[in-house]
Amino acid sequence: MFTQLGHLKTHGTIHTGVKNYTCLICGKAFTRLGHLKQHENTHTGVKNYDCQICGKAFTQLGALKRHGNTHTGVKNYACQICGKAFTHRSNLKRHGNTHTGVKNYACLICGKAFTRLGNLKEHENTHTGVKNYECQICGKAFTQLDVLKIHGNTHTGVKNYACQICGKAFTQLRDLRRHENTHTGVKNYACQICGKAFTQLGALKRHGNTHTGVKNYACQICGKAFSWLCDLKSHGNTHTGVKNYECQICGKAFIQLSNLKTHENTHTGVKNYACQICGKAFTHRSNLKRHGNTHTGVKNYGCQICGKSFTQLGNLKEHEYTHTGVKNYACQICGKAFTQLGNLKEHGNTHTGVKNYACQICGKAFTQLGNLEEHGNTHTGVKNYACQICGKAFTQLRDLRRHENTHTGVRNYACQVCGKAFAWLGNLKEHGNIHTGFKNYGCQICGKVFARLGDLKRHGNAHTGVKNYACQVCGKSFTQLGNLKEHGNTHTGVKNYGCQICGKAFIQLSNLKRHGNTHTGL
Repeated sequence: MFTQLGHLKTHGTIHTGVKNYTCLICGKAFTRLGHLKQHENTHTGVKNYDCQICGKAFTQLGALKRHGNTHTGVKNYACQICGKAFTHRSNLKRHGNTHTGVKNYACLICGKAFTRLGNLKEHENTHTGVKNYECQICGKAFTQLDVLKIHGNTHTGVKNYACQICGKAFTQLRDLRRHENTHTGVKNYACQICGKAFTQLGALKRHGNTHTGVKNYACQICGKAFSWLCDLKSHGNTHTGVKNYECQICGKAFIQLSNLKTHENTHTGVKNYACQICGKAFTHRSNLKRHGNTHTGVKNYGCQICGKSFTQLGNLKEHEYTHTGVKNYACQICGKAFTQLGNLKEHGNTHTGVKNYACQICGKAFTQLGNLEEHGNTHTGVKNYACQICGKAFTQLRDLRRHENTHTGVRNYACQVCGKAFAWLGNLKEHGNIHTGFKNYGCQICGKVFARLGDLKRHGNAHTGVKNYACQVCGKSFTQLGNLKEHGNTHTGVKNYGCQICGKAFIQLSNLKRHGNTHTGL
C-alpha cells in the first residue's frame, strides 16, 4: 500500500519494465528519478552518503546500507544452492555464476573470462603491471587482493591448505595444487625446447635457465653461480659442512637433497639414468656421464707418471695405486688386498663361485674378466706370453709363469702325502689322484680311465695311431713319451728296472714284468 498515488505509479513501472529516467551521460535508464540522481553521482564522483562507523562514503544510499552489513555482520542474501550468505545482493548474484559457470566479464586483452567484475579488474592489473595491494609488513605489492591475503600467511605462518594424501600443509592454495601433482604424477608444465615436463610452473621456469645459461643465483663466498635457488642453498652447505639430508636406511648424511635421493637408489636398486647408446642403466647421473666417454672414446684423465689416459676419474685414481703400491681394497673373507675395486669384486667371485664372464664361442664361464680374455686366445691361437729364456709362447699368463719354473727348477707345490713337488698346481692336483685312487679322465673310445689328463691324452694316441715321439738315434716313433724314454735306454744301456727278488735289471718295464713271471710260475 502506498500513501501517495504518485508512489504507486512509480512502483508500477517495476512490473511493466518501463524506465522513464535516462542518464544523459551514459544512456542508462531507471524506473525511478531518485535512482537516476544517485547514478549521476557515479559520473560526478559526489559521495553524499557517509558511513557513521568507518567514515567511508558512497554515491548511492543503497550502497551505504549494504556496506553497513559489513560492520553488523548481517548477511541477508543467501544462495539457494549451497546456502552461502552475503551482505550484498550483488555479491550473491556474482556468486551464482560459480554454480552456473557463466562468466560475463571477459578481458579485452587476452580474452580470459570471469564470473565477477572485480576479478576482471584485478586480472587487468596483470597486463598493466599495476600492483594496488601492498603488504603492510614487508611492502611487497600484488595485482590481486586475494594474492595479498594469501601472502600474509607467509608472515603469520598460518597454513590453511593441507594435502589430503600426506597431510603436508601450505600457506597458499596454488602451492597445494602443485604439490598434489607430486602424488598424481601429473606434469602440466612442459618445456617448449626439450619437452621435459614438470609438476610445478616454478620448476619449469628454473629449468628454462638450463637452456639459456642464465644463472641468477651466485654464492657470496666463492662466486659460483646457479640457475636454481635451491641449488645455491644446497651449495652453501659445502662451505658450512652441514649435512641436513640423512638416509633413513643406513644413516649416511648428505649436503644436498639430490645426493640423498640418488643414494637411496643404491638401496632400492632403481637405475633411472640409462645410456641412449647401449641401454646400460645407472643409479647416478654422474656415472652415466662418465660412462658416455666409453662410447665417444674421450679420455680426459691422464696419469702424471706413465701418461696412460682414462675415461673416468675413478679409474685414474685406482690406476695410480699401481704406481704407489697402495692396496685399499681388501677381501673380507681371505684378507687379500687389491689396488682396484674392480679386481676386488672379481676376486669375490672366487669365494661365491659366481661366474659372470662366459665365452661366446664355447660357453665356458669364468669368475674374472681377465681370465675370459686370456681364454679367448685358446680359440684364436694368439700367444701373447713368451718365455724370455727359451722363447716358448703361451695363450695365458699363468701358463707362462708355471713354465718358467721348469727353467728355475722351483717347485712350489708339494704333495702332503709323499712330499713330491711340482712346478704346476694342476700337476699336484692330478698327482693326488694317485694316492686317492680317483681316476677322473675316461677314454671315450674304450672306457679306460686315468688319474691324470696327460695319461689320457697319451693313451688316445693308441687309438689314433699318432706317434708324436720319435727317437733321435734311430728314428723309431712312439705314441707315448714314456715309451720313447724307455726305448732310449736300449741305446744307452741304462737298466732302471730291477727285480726285487733276484736283483736282475732290465732296460724296459715290460721286460721286468715278464721276468717276474719266472718267479711266480705264471
